[in-house]
Amino acid sequence: MCEGSFPQKIISACAKAGVVLWDLKGEKGKLTGCALQKDMEFLISAASNAGCDINIVYVRGAPKFIEKNKKRMGLAIGLALFLIIINALSMFIWNIDINCSNDICISDTMQKIESLGIHKGLLKFCIDQNEKNREIMRNLNDTAWVSVNVDGVNLEIEISKQEKKPQILETETKSNIKATCSGQITEINTKSGTKECKVGDAVIKGQVLISGICEDILGGLHICHAEGEVIADTQYTVDISVPYNIKRTVLSKEYYEKNDVEILGVKIPVYFYYPEEKDFITAQSNRVYCFNDTKIPVILKNTRLYPAKEECLTISEEQANQTANMLLQLKKLFCFSDKEIKDVKLKYTKNEKKLNLCAEISCSEDIGEQHELLLDENLRLSPDDPNKESQQNNTDSG
Repeated sequence: MCEGSFPQKIISACAKAGVVLWDLKGEKGKLTGCALQKDMEFLISAASNAGCDINIVYVRGAPKFIEKNKKRMGLAIGLALFLIIINALSMFIWNIDINCSNDICISDTMQKIESLGIHKGLLKFCIDQNEKNREIMRNLNDTAWVSVNVDGVNLEIEISKQEKKPQILETETKSNIKATCSGQITEINTKSGTKECKVGDAVIKGQVLISGICEDILGGLHICHAEGEVIADTQYTVDISVPYNIKRTVLSKEYYEKNDVEILGVKIPVYFYYPEEKDFITAQSNRVYCFNDTKIPVILKNTRLYPAKEECLTISEEQANQTANMLLQLKKLFCFSDKEIKDVKLKYTKNEKKLNLCAEISCSEDIGEQHELLLDENLRLSPDDPNKESQQNNTDSG
Protein backbone atom coordinates (compact mmCIF):
# COMPACT_ATOMS: atom_id res chain seq x y z
CA MET A 1 0.00 0.00 0.00
CA CYS A 2 1.35 3.45 -1.02
CA GLU A 3 0.28 6.64 0.72
CA GLY A 4 1.24 10.20 -0.21
CA SER A 5 0.29 13.29 -2.16
CA PHE A 6 0.90 11.87 -5.65
CA PRO A 7 0.96 8.00 -5.51
CA GLN A 8 0.11 7.82 -9.21
CA LYS A 9 3.69 8.84 -10.01
CA ILE A 10 4.74 5.32 -8.96
CA ILE A 11 2.64 3.86 -11.78
CA SER A 12 4.45 6.02 -14.36
CA ALA A 13 7.85 5.03 -12.93
CA CYS A 14 6.97 1.33 -13.03
CA ALA A 15 5.73 1.60 -16.62
CA LYS A 16 9.01 3.17 -17.74
CA ALA A 17 11.08 0.55 -15.87
CA GLY A 18 8.96 -2.42 -17.02
CA VAL A 19 7.86 -3.34 -13.50
CA VAL A 20 4.55 -5.24 -13.46
CA LEU A 21 1.73 -4.13 -11.14
CA TRP A 22 -1.72 -5.71 -10.93
CA ASP A 23 -4.97 -5.49 -8.93
CA LEU A 24 -4.49 -1.75 -8.58
CA LYS A 25 -7.09 0.17 -6.57
CA GLY A 26 -6.81 3.91 -6.06
CA GLU A 27 -8.28 6.27 -3.51
CA LYS A 28 -7.52 9.87 -2.59
CA GLY A 29 -3.89 9.87 -1.52
CA LYS A 30 -3.75 6.07 -1.40
CA LEU A 31 -2.87 3.32 -3.91
CA THR A 32 -3.02 -0.44 -3.29
CA GLY A 33 -1.91 -3.24 -5.58
CA CYS A 34 0.27 -6.30 -6.03
CA ALA A 35 3.87 -6.62 -7.22
CA LEU A 36 6.66 -9.16 -7.29
CA GLN A 37 8.90 -9.36 -4.23
CA LYS A 38 12.01 -8.84 -6.36
CA ASP A 39 10.69 -5.41 -7.42
CA MET A 40 10.20 -4.11 -3.87
CA GLU A 41 13.53 -2.29 -3.81
CA PHE A 42 12.60 -0.34 -6.96
CA LEU A 43 9.13 0.45 -5.59
CA ILE A 44 10.58 1.84 -2.34
CA SER A 45 12.96 4.04 -4.33
CA ALA A 46 10.17 5.24 -6.65
CA ALA A 47 7.91 6.00 -3.68
CA SER A 48 10.68 7.99 -1.99
CA ASN A 49 11.16 10.10 -5.15
CA ALA A 50 7.39 10.73 -5.30
CA GLY A 51 7.24 11.72 -1.62
CA CYS A 52 5.19 8.67 -0.64
CA ASP A 53 5.47 5.85 1.88
CA ILE A 54 5.10 2.15 1.08
CA ASN A 55 3.76 -0.39 3.57
CA ILE A 56 3.78 -4.14 2.88
CA VAL A 57 0.36 -5.49 3.88
CA TYR A 58 1.06 -9.20 3.28
CA VAL A 59 3.44 -11.51 1.42
CA ARG A 60 2.33 -14.76 -0.18
CA GLY A 61 3.72 -17.35 -2.57
CA ALA A 62 5.93 -20.43 -2.56
CA PRO A 63 9.04 -18.73 -1.10
CA LYS A 64 7.05 -17.37 1.82
CA PHE A 65 5.34 -20.73 2.39
CA ILE A 66 8.67 -22.59 2.38
CA GLU A 67 10.26 -20.05 4.72
CA LYS A 68 7.30 -20.33 7.08
CA ASN A 69 7.23 -24.14 7.16
CA LYS A 70 10.91 -25.01 6.67
CA LYS A 71 11.16 -26.36 10.22
CA ARG A 72 8.16 -28.68 9.82
CA MET A 73 9.88 -31.92 8.74
CA GLY A 74 6.65 -33.90 8.69
CA LEU A 75 5.20 -31.64 6.01
CA ALA A 76 8.34 -31.98 3.90
CA ILE A 77 8.34 -35.78 4.26
CA GLY A 78 4.63 -35.96 3.39
CA LEU A 79 5.15 -33.81 0.30
CA ALA A 80 8.05 -36.00 -0.82
CA LEU A 81 6.00 -39.18 -0.29
CA PHE A 82 3.09 -37.62 -2.19
CA LEU A 83 5.30 -36.86 -5.18
CA ILE A 84 6.80 -40.37 -5.08
CA ILE A 85 3.34 -42.01 -4.94
CA ILE A 86 2.00 -39.83 -7.77
CA ASN A 87 5.04 -40.67 -9.89
CA ALA A 88 4.65 -44.40 -9.14
CA LEU A 89 0.91 -44.41 -9.92
CA SER A 90 1.51 -42.61 -13.22
CA MET A 91 3.36 -45.73 -14.41
CA PHE A 92 0.09 -47.74 -14.55
CA ILE A 93 -3.06 -47.73 -16.67
CA TRP A 94 -6.12 -46.59 -14.71
CA ASN A 95 -8.65 -45.80 -17.45
CA ILE A 96 -9.52 -47.78 -20.58
CA ASP A 97 -11.57 -46.03 -23.28
CA ILE A 98 -13.02 -47.99 -26.21
CA ASN A 99 -14.08 -45.98 -29.27
CA CYS A 100 -16.07 -48.02 -31.77
CA SER A 101 -19.18 -47.91 -33.93
CA ASN A 102 -22.65 -48.14 -32.42
CA ASP A 103 -23.25 -51.70 -33.64
CA ILE A 104 -20.38 -53.08 -31.52
CA CYS A 105 -21.25 -54.13 -27.97
CA ILE A 106 -18.78 -52.33 -25.70
CA SER A 107 -19.35 -54.61 -22.69
CA ASP A 108 -18.62 -57.79 -24.69
CA THR A 109 -15.64 -56.15 -26.35
CA MET A 110 -14.31 -55.06 -22.94
CA GLN A 111 -14.56 -58.62 -21.61
CA LYS A 112 -12.62 -59.99 -24.59
CA ILE A 113 -9.96 -57.30 -24.20
CA GLU A 114 -9.58 -58.06 -20.48
CA SER A 115 -9.15 -61.75 -21.33
CA LEU A 116 -6.11 -60.72 -23.39
CA GLY A 117 -4.45 -59.25 -20.29
CA ILE A 118 -5.41 -55.61 -20.88
CA HIS A 119 -6.97 -54.28 -17.68
CA LYS A 120 -6.83 -51.42 -15.19
CA GLY A 121 -3.68 -51.42 -13.08
CA LEU A 122 -1.51 -52.77 -15.91
CA LEU A 123 2.04 -51.41 -16.03
CA LYS A 124 1.97 -49.26 -19.16
CA PHE A 125 5.63 -49.84 -20.02
CA CYS A 126 4.78 -53.52 -20.50
CA ILE A 127 2.30 -52.72 -23.31
CA ASP A 128 3.63 -53.39 -26.79
CA GLN A 129 1.13 -51.36 -28.82
CA ASN A 130 1.82 -53.06 -32.16
CA GLU A 131 1.58 -56.53 -30.60
CA LYS A 132 -1.68 -55.63 -28.81
CA ASN A 133 -3.10 -54.32 -32.09
CA ARG A 134 -2.47 -57.67 -33.76
CA GLU A 135 -3.69 -59.66 -30.74
CA ILE A 136 -6.99 -57.79 -30.55
CA MET A 137 -7.45 -58.15 -34.32
CA ARG A 138 -7.05 -61.92 -34.03
CA ASN A 139 -9.55 -62.28 -31.19
CA LEU A 140 -12.29 -59.87 -32.30
CA ASN A 141 -14.46 -60.98 -35.19
CA ASP A 142 -15.25 -58.71 -38.15
CA THR A 143 -12.61 -56.16 -37.13
CA ALA A 144 -10.99 -54.17 -39.92
CA TRP A 145 -8.68 -51.92 -37.91
CA VAL A 146 -7.51 -51.58 -34.28
CA SER A 147 -5.38 -48.86 -32.70
CA VAL A 148 -4.02 -49.01 -29.12
CA ASN A 149 -2.61 -45.73 -27.74
CA VAL A 150 -1.28 -44.86 -24.29
CA ASP A 151 -1.97 -41.31 -23.10
CA GLY A 152 -0.75 -40.76 -19.55
CA VAL A 153 -2.70 -43.15 -17.33
CA ASN A 154 -5.35 -43.62 -20.05
CA LEU A 155 -5.40 -46.42 -22.62
CA GLU A 156 -7.40 -45.58 -25.74
CA ILE A 157 -8.52 -48.41 -28.02
CA GLU A 158 -10.12 -47.52 -31.35
CA ILE A 159 -11.92 -50.29 -33.21
CA SER A 160 -13.25 -50.13 -36.75
CA LYS A 161 -15.66 -52.85 -37.81
CA GLN A 162 -15.24 -54.60 -41.12
CA GLU A 163 -18.09 -54.08 -43.53
CA LYS A 164 -19.54 -57.36 -44.71
CA LYS A 165 -19.82 -57.70 -48.45
CA PRO A 166 -22.02 -60.19 -50.23
CA GLN A 167 -20.26 -63.38 -51.19
CA ILE A 168 -19.61 -63.11 -54.93
CA LEU A 169 -17.35 -65.66 -56.52
CA GLU A 170 -14.72 -64.43 -58.93
CA THR A 171 -15.43 -64.96 -62.62
CA GLU A 172 -12.45 -67.32 -62.81
CA THR A 173 -14.05 -69.61 -60.20
CA LYS A 174 -15.96 -72.58 -61.60
CA SER A 175 -19.43 -72.58 -60.10
CA ASN A 176 -23.06 -73.67 -60.28
CA ILE A 177 -26.13 -71.68 -59.31
CA LYS A 178 -28.34 -73.52 -56.82
CA ALA A 179 -31.72 -72.74 -55.26
CA THR A 180 -31.69 -71.17 -51.81
CA CYS A 181 -35.27 -72.28 -51.18
CA SER A 182 -38.13 -74.14 -52.83
CA GLY A 183 -40.41 -72.42 -55.34
CA GLN A 184 -41.83 -72.28 -58.85
CA ILE A 185 -39.72 -70.70 -61.59
CA THR A 186 -41.23 -67.63 -63.27
CA GLU A 187 -38.20 -66.15 -65.04
CA ILE A 188 -34.64 -67.25 -65.93
CA ASN A 189 -31.96 -64.90 -67.21
CA THR A 190 -28.74 -66.77 -67.99
CA LYS A 191 -25.47 -64.97 -68.68
CA SER A 192 -23.23 -68.06 -68.71
CA GLY A 193 -23.78 -71.73 -67.99
CA THR A 194 -26.47 -74.26 -68.91
CA LYS A 195 -30.08 -74.03 -67.77
CA GLU A 196 -31.15 -77.04 -65.75
CA CYS A 197 -34.78 -75.93 -65.39
CA LYS A 198 -37.37 -73.92 -67.27
CA VAL A 199 -40.15 -71.48 -66.50
CA GLY A 200 -42.99 -73.23 -64.68
CA ASP A 201 -40.78 -75.91 -63.07
CA ALA A 202 -41.01 -76.51 -59.33
CA VAL A 203 -37.61 -76.67 -57.66
CA ILE A 204 -36.44 -77.54 -54.15
CA LYS A 205 -33.74 -76.05 -51.98
CA GLY A 206 -30.24 -77.05 -53.11
CA GLN A 207 -31.28 -78.00 -56.66
CA VAL A 208 -28.97 -76.89 -59.48
CA LEU A 209 -30.67 -74.17 -61.52
CA ILE A 210 -27.83 -73.11 -63.82
CA SER A 211 -25.01 -75.58 -64.31
CA GLY A 212 -21.39 -74.57 -64.73
CA ILE A 213 -20.91 -77.36 -67.29
CA CYS A 214 -21.36 -76.04 -70.85
CA GLU A 215 -21.39 -77.73 -74.23
CA ASP A 216 -19.51 -76.06 -77.07
CA ILE A 217 -20.44 -76.12 -80.77
CA LEU A 218 -18.38 -79.28 -81.29
CA GLY A 219 -20.28 -81.18 -78.59
CA GLY A 220 -17.47 -81.08 -76.05
CA LEU A 221 -18.04 -80.20 -72.41
CA HIS A 222 -16.13 -77.60 -70.45
CA ILE A 223 -16.54 -76.04 -67.02
CA CYS A 224 -17.30 -72.33 -66.58
CA HIS A 225 -18.44 -69.76 -64.05
CA ALA A 226 -22.26 -69.87 -64.06
CA GLU A 227 -23.99 -66.50 -63.91
CA GLY A 228 -27.64 -65.59 -64.08
CA GLU A 229 -30.83 -64.65 -62.30
CA VAL A 230 -33.59 -67.09 -61.41
CA ILE A 231 -36.88 -65.53 -60.27
CA ALA A 232 -39.38 -67.82 -58.56
CA ASP A 233 -42.64 -67.67 -56.66
CA THR A 234 -42.07 -68.79 -53.10
CA GLN A 235 -44.36 -69.53 -50.19
CA TYR A 236 -43.74 -68.81 -46.50
CA THR A 237 -45.84 -69.59 -43.45
CA VAL A 238 -45.68 -67.38 -40.37
CA ASP A 239 -47.38 -68.53 -37.16
CA ILE A 240 -48.10 -65.99 -34.43
CA SER A 241 -49.70 -66.78 -31.07
CA VAL A 242 -51.03 -64.15 -28.65
CA PRO A 243 -52.31 -65.34 -25.24
CA TYR A 244 -55.23 -63.57 -23.61
CA ASN A 245 -53.57 -63.64 -20.20
CA ILE A 246 -50.20 -61.89 -20.30
CA LYS A 247 -47.73 -61.82 -17.43
CA ARG A 248 -45.71 -58.66 -17.17
CA THR A 249 -43.18 -57.27 -14.71
CA VAL A 250 -44.14 -54.06 -12.92
CA LEU A 251 -41.47 -51.90 -11.28
CA SER A 252 -42.09 -49.95 -8.12
CA LYS A 253 -41.56 -46.18 -8.15
CA GLU A 254 -39.50 -46.50 -4.97
CA TYR A 255 -36.02 -47.97 -5.21
CA TYR A 256 -32.94 -48.77 -3.16
CA GLU A 257 -29.73 -47.05 -4.09
CA LYS A 258 -26.07 -47.67 -3.37
CA ASN A 259 -22.96 -45.83 -4.44
CA ASP A 260 -19.43 -47.14 -4.78
CA VAL A 261 -16.35 -45.01 -5.34
CA GLU A 262 -13.63 -46.72 -7.35
CA ILE A 263 -10.23 -45.11 -6.81
CA LEU A 264 -7.25 -46.58 -8.67
CA GLY A 265 -9.18 -49.81 -9.22
CA VAL A 266 -10.15 -50.15 -5.53
CA LYS A 267 -13.91 -50.12 -4.86
CA ILE A 268 -15.01 -48.32 -1.69
CA PRO A 269 -18.68 -48.71 -0.66
CA VAL A 270 -20.42 -45.55 0.55
CA TYR A 271 -23.82 -46.91 1.60
CA PHE A 272 -25.28 -48.29 4.80
CA TYR A 273 -28.17 -50.53 3.74
CA TYR A 274 -28.54 -52.68 0.68
CA PRO A 275 -31.17 -55.45 0.32
CA GLU A 276 -30.62 -58.82 -1.28
CA GLU A 277 -30.90 -58.83 -5.08
CA LYS A 278 -33.97 -61.07 -5.11
CA ASP A 279 -37.01 -59.93 -7.11
CA PHE A 280 -35.25 -56.70 -8.02
CA ILE A 281 -34.47 -55.09 -11.36
CA THR A 282 -31.00 -53.54 -11.30
CA ALA A 283 -29.96 -50.37 -13.14
CA GLN A 284 -26.34 -49.24 -13.06
CA SER A 285 -24.59 -46.07 -14.14
CA ASN A 286 -21.00 -44.86 -13.89
CA ARG A 287 -19.76 -41.30 -13.57
CA VAL A 288 -16.15 -40.63 -14.52
CA TYR A 289 -14.49 -37.48 -13.22
CA CYS A 290 -12.18 -35.33 -15.31
CA PHE A 291 -9.55 -32.71 -14.55
CA ASN A 292 -8.70 -30.28 -17.37
CA ASP A 293 -10.50 -32.60 -19.84
CA THR A 294 -8.35 -35.53 -18.67
CA LYS A 295 -9.98 -38.51 -17.02
CA ILE A 296 -8.73 -39.28 -13.53
CA PRO A 297 -8.93 -42.79 -11.99
CA VAL A 298 -11.96 -41.92 -9.85
CA ILE A 299 -15.32 -43.43 -10.80
CA LEU A 300 -18.62 -43.08 -8.97
CA LYS A 301 -20.73 -46.21 -9.53
CA ASN A 302 -24.44 -45.86 -8.85
CA THR A 303 -26.69 -48.92 -8.56
CA ARG A 304 -30.46 -48.75 -8.22
CA LEU A 305 -32.64 -51.70 -7.22
CA TYR A 306 -36.28 -51.48 -8.22
CA PRO A 307 -38.65 -53.91 -6.44
CA ALA A 308 -40.44 -55.89 -9.14
CA LYS A 309 -43.50 -58.06 -9.14
CA GLU A 310 -45.39 -59.96 -11.79
CA GLU A 311 -48.98 -59.19 -12.56
CA CYS A 312 -51.41 -60.88 -14.93
CA LEU A 313 -53.02 -58.70 -17.58
CA THR A 314 -56.08 -59.92 -19.44
CA ILE A 315 -56.67 -58.54 -22.93
CA SER A 316 -59.71 -58.75 -25.15
CA GLU A 317 -59.98 -60.62 -28.42
CA GLU A 318 -59.79 -57.34 -30.33
CA GLN A 319 -56.61 -56.34 -28.52
CA ALA A 320 -55.10 -59.77 -29.22
CA ASN A 321 -56.02 -59.36 -32.90
CA GLN A 322 -54.29 -55.96 -33.04
CA THR A 323 -51.20 -57.35 -31.31
CA ALA A 324 -50.99 -60.28 -33.72
CA ASN A 325 -51.26 -57.98 -36.75
CA MET A 326 -48.59 -55.66 -35.34
CA LEU A 327 -46.23 -58.63 -34.81
CA LEU A 328 -46.91 -59.75 -38.39
CA GLN A 329 -46.03 -56.30 -39.74
CA LEU A 330 -42.74 -56.36 -37.79
CA LYS A 331 -42.01 -59.83 -39.18
CA LYS A 332 -42.60 -58.60 -42.72
CA LEU A 333 -40.45 -55.54 -42.13
CA PHE A 334 -37.42 -57.41 -40.81
CA CYS A 335 -37.64 -60.81 -42.55
CA PHE A 336 -39.16 -59.99 -45.95
CA SER A 337 -37.51 -56.68 -46.76
CA ASP A 338 -35.45 -58.26 -49.59
CA LYS A 339 -38.47 -60.01 -51.16
CA GLU A 340 -41.40 -58.79 -53.23
CA ILE A 341 -44.59 -59.75 -51.38
CA LYS A 342 -47.35 -60.59 -53.85
CA ASP A 343 -50.10 -61.88 -51.58
CA VAL A 344 -50.82 -62.48 -47.89
CA LYS A 345 -53.56 -64.85 -46.71
CA LEU A 346 -54.52 -64.66 -43.04
CA LYS A 347 -56.21 -67.37 -41.01
CA TYR A 348 -57.34 -66.76 -37.43
CA THR A 349 -58.08 -69.51 -34.94
CA LYS A 350 -58.82 -69.06 -31.27
CA ASN A 351 -59.49 -70.96 -28.10
CA GLU A 352 -60.01 -70.07 -24.47
CA LYS A 353 -56.34 -69.25 -23.86
CA LYS A 354 -54.94 -67.60 -26.98
CA LEU A 355 -55.45 -66.28 -30.48
CA ASN A 356 -53.47 -67.90 -33.32
CA LEU A 357 -52.68 -66.17 -36.57
CA CYS A 358 -51.38 -68.18 -39.52
CA ALA A 359 -50.15 -66.04 -42.42
CA GLU A 360 -49.35 -67.57 -45.81
CA ILE A 361 -47.11 -65.13 -47.65
CA SER A 362 -46.52 -65.41 -51.39
CA CYS A 363 -43.33 -63.77 -52.62
CA SER A 364 -41.35 -63.29 -55.80
CA GLU A 365 -37.57 -63.35 -55.35
CA ASP A 366 -34.25 -64.34 -56.83
CA ILE A 367 -33.53 -67.79 -55.40
CA GLY A 368 -30.24 -68.36 -57.25
CA GLU A 369 -27.01 -68.55 -55.27
CA GLN A 370 -23.54 -69.35 -56.57
CA HIS A 371 -21.75 -72.43 -55.26
CA GLU A 372 -18.19 -73.24 -56.14
CA LEU A 373 -17.85 -76.33 -58.33
CA LEU A 374 -15.08 -78.47 -56.85
CA LEU A 375 -12.92 -80.90 -58.80
CA ASP A 376 -10.99 -83.88 -57.42
CA GLU A 377 -7.36 -84.67 -58.18
CA ASN A 378 -8.29 -86.44 -61.44
CA LEU A 379 -10.19 -83.35 -62.66
CA ARG A 380 -13.49 -85.09 -61.94
CA LEU A 381 -16.48 -83.31 -60.57
CA SER A 382 -17.23 -83.58 -56.88
CA PRO A 383 -19.99 -86.05 -55.89
CA ASP A 384 -22.51 -83.29 -55.11
CA ASP A 385 -22.73 -82.30 -58.79
CA PRO A 386 -25.53 -84.06 -60.72
CA ASN A 387 -23.55 -83.94 -63.98
CA LYS A 388 -20.64 -85.96 -62.58
CA GLU A 389 -21.55 -89.09 -64.55
CA SER A 390 -21.73 -87.36 -67.93
CA GLN A 391 -18.43 -85.54 -67.31
CA GLN A 392 -16.80 -88.82 -66.18
CA ASN A 393 -17.89 -90.58 -69.37
CA ASN A 394 -16.54 -87.72 -71.48
CA THR A 395 -13.17 -87.90 -69.66
CA ASP A 396 -12.95 -91.68 -70.14
CA SER A 397 -13.75 -91.47 -73.85
CA GLY A 398 -11.07 -88.81 -74.25
